[in-house]
Amino acid sequence: MFPLIGAPRVIRYLYWGAGGAALLFLGGVLGYWLSDGITDLRKMFMPSPPKTEASAAWNDFSQRMGSLGHRILEKDFPSGTDRDRAEGIQHLTHVILEGLRWEFEHGGPDPASLMISNTDSTSWGAPNVDNKNYRARIDGASTYRLHGNVKSLHEIAVQTTAGDMHQGKVGTSETVDLSQLTIDADGNFVLTISPEPQEGDWLRQGEDHVILSIRTYFANWETTESGKFHLVKEGREGVAPEPLTEMEAAARLGRAASWIEANIVGWNRWFGMMLGGVEDNQPIAPRLVEGGSTTLVYGGIPLRLEDGMALVIEIEDPQAEYFSFQTYRRGWYHPGDYANRQTSLNQHQIHRGSDGKIRFVASAEDPGVPNWLDTEGRSDGFIAFRYIKAKHPQLPEVTLVTQAEVASFFPADTPRVSASERRATIAMRQRHVQHRFHN
Repeated sequence: MFPLIGAPRVIRYLYWGAGGAALLFLGGVLGYWLSDGITDLRKMFMPSPPKTEASAAWNDFSQRMGSLGHRILEKDFPSGTDRDRAEGIQHLTHVILEGLRWEFEHGGPDPASLMISNTDSTSWGAPNVDNKNYRARIDGASTYRLHGNVKSLHEIAVQTTAGDMHQGKVGTSETVDLSQLTIDADGNFVLTISPEPQEGDWLRQGEDHVILSIRTYFANWETTESGKFHLVKEGREGVAPEPLTEMEAAARLGRAASWIEANIVGWNRWFGMMLGGVEDNQPIAPRLVEGGSTTLVYGGIPLRLEDGMALVIEIEDPQAEYFSFQTYRRGWYHPGDYANRQTSLNQHQIHRGSDGKIRFVASAEDPGVPNWLDTEGRSDGFIAFRYIKAKHPQLPEVTLVTQAEVASFFPADTPRVSASERRATIAMRQRHVQHRFHN
């Protein structure tokens, strides 16, 4: 503003008043621009984005994920405490990451592409924490070859499926394990996967089977290394896929949303049906699960403990190629924090009593004995047990006891486990999980 030298006083007042108002207006606009109003102002001066398939797909995906975030606060999910809600958010992020990777990085069967699945940061469907899982899309008419090295693995299970259980697809092929593979002195094998018989090691896939699943098993977490795998589609070696179109990208975003929704709600519903009518702290007999491995039986114990209580679980040796007991969070069926706490034990990690029995203790407080399953301070949860090719796939005996009574269930010569020994075990678990999934 420039001064009006010599102008009448009333004119000068009007001039400065108008200028002040203008400055106040400009200052208000500037403040609004620098505050939350910036978005609204941009809408005023910038054109709206074009109505495209991509924008519609993003709108649909964001709305469905927003609705799902509210869905997990309903009464059939744990949502009554701060911890419940935090874990619900965490689990939902795991499933969103997995669903988007599955659709966008591995969205088609050509070329063949293996995805590391169900890791410590993308868990879903109560995974076995002794597994490193791989999956790939396949089609029912082609021939595939799986090349691998399993020199240090405890076991492997390869099968094809009609889809994912949480989307209602339960058809599976037979399971191929280490005993059925021709493995050379260096640990290498080649398995052909096709509808028609092939020479050498062969897995028959059903015409409607669209997923190849590989489970690799770790028993000794201190020494076991991951296997190495490579899948090829016969006749398509070295061929790049067609560029992704907007229409296909939008379709994949929609399929990812459907997979995520079905995963979160479907597994909660499936476990709810399985546990319906089962009393807390009572075991469920082991059985084959439709859509699961044909060599593996599953059982479980719905866990509920008041403060100061523990559950003692006793079994005879199941004489299995593999067995384990592992904790899960109800509602999400997300595994316990198996890297940073002892929430799982397999046949290599357990202590056998001098009387031949195997005893586990599930509790919030460390009982100072072997085979502790840490409930992470939760009053409820779920313990799954698994047997592969067990001669004695038994129902465990369980006893609800006070923390002070735990030691009396173990033979007198049972070694005590000190806090420093427990900490060393956790350090080993942390190293193994980092190595298995992150380097």
